[in-house]
Amino acid sequence: MVPQLDREQFSKWVSEALKQLYDSPSLGKHPLAELFARAEGGVLDRAQNLRRIFLEVIQSLRPKAGTPVDSPDWRAYRILEMRYLEGLSPDEAMLELALQKSQYFRDQARALELVGDCLWQRYRSSFAKDAEAEPEDLLRLELKRLYEHAAWDTVDLKKIIEELSSVVVPLAQERGVDFINEIISPLQVRYGSRVILRQAMLNLFLLAMEIGSRGKVRLSSSAEGELTLEIYPSEGQTLPSLSSEQERRLSLAQELIAATRGQLVQEAHSAKWILKLNWQEVENVLLVIDDNQGFLELFHRYLEGHNWRVVCASGGAEARKLVRETKPSVIILDVLMPQEDGWELLVSLKKAPETRHIPIIVCSVLPEADLALSLGAAAYLPKPVSERSLLQALAPWQRLNASPVPKQPGSPQ
Repeated sequence: MVPQLDREQFSKWVSEALKQLYDSPSLGKHPLAELFARAEGGVLDRAQNLRRIFLEVIQSLRPKAGTPVDSPDWRAYRILEMRYLEGLSPDEAMLELALQKSQYFRDQARALELVGDCLWQRYRSSFAKDAEAEPEDLLRLELKRLYEHAAWDTVDLKKIIEELSSVVVPLAQERGVDFINEIISPLQVRYGSRVILRQAMLNLFLLAMEIGSRGKVRLSSSAEGELTLEIYPSEGQTLPSLSSEQERRLSLAQELIAATRGQLVQEAHSAKWILKLNWQEVENVLLVIDDNQGFLELFHRYLEGHNWRVVCASGGAEARKLVRETKPSVIILDVLMPQEDGWELLVSLKKAPETRHIPIIVCSVLPEADLALSLGAAAYLPKPVSERSLLQALAPWQRLNASPVPKQPGSPQ
């Protein structure tokens, strides 16, 4: 659900966000973007949504017809209008309104307080709406936040399982389950999250304890890094079918494993139930379409060691050929190229059935983020590009570029 905040902290955030209102990269990463502007796209989408919300709030504060033009309400609104709609500086607004400095800043403080009050009420309404949401909707929301804020790195799954033993072993004893851990060597997940993998494994262990009550649960691993979880019923018994709640928990574990580029496959047998987990190497391919050779070399340096293979094209014809050959995970497109207009190429790629699914990041010196997004780009990256900004722009697709986990038919019988 929406995290609870104190009013003072919220007011500080409002003031900070207004100062960054037209700084899209900063605004899209602001905490208020998480509260109000959740979007499937990247940072620029969130910035655009949050900016729209602020402008709507400012317009809502326009005094009703008949309100005296020298009233505090009009002065507060005019300050907001001049500062954040017209882009005037405080000195220019002060001069325009013919206000003394002390009076201006008193009115400005009141104007910011009014904006904060409106957004606070909107936030509280959002909190109440979340509280009334369906469990599945809340789960999707929480998973989205978990993926966005997780720390992604190489993780030893063997160590995570050992850490969970303090919870799992007592539970196994309580349920009469013989819990056997035969994992000896480290199990490295190259693109993992400790928090996500802990939650996934805990879900699986709790599920195994339930369906294997009075039986045996055995963990083992192969030389190739595959983890096998076998659940045996008690002697003379058969494993029960999964309940709808257990199916739901298994599906959640599958999704969490998939987020770390893994697969969880179940095999049902009359004598036991087997879950196999493996993490295959998935190569992320980035196609950079730009006629500047120095820029292409810079991208190669930036992405070295980050599990991205960079392929380059200097124009549209070469780009289309490489799209067919390499099937890129993401395309970065410069729109200022001599042979073919980048905007036309963007539209062409987003219309073609074989390429429309590929996320395209427009990277340009032109300040045309809104145009790029309206034409189908997934994000906008302004030049010059730093290593940090490039990695941040690519992170959503690097994290989610896992093979889909197939839904396995059947359940333990």
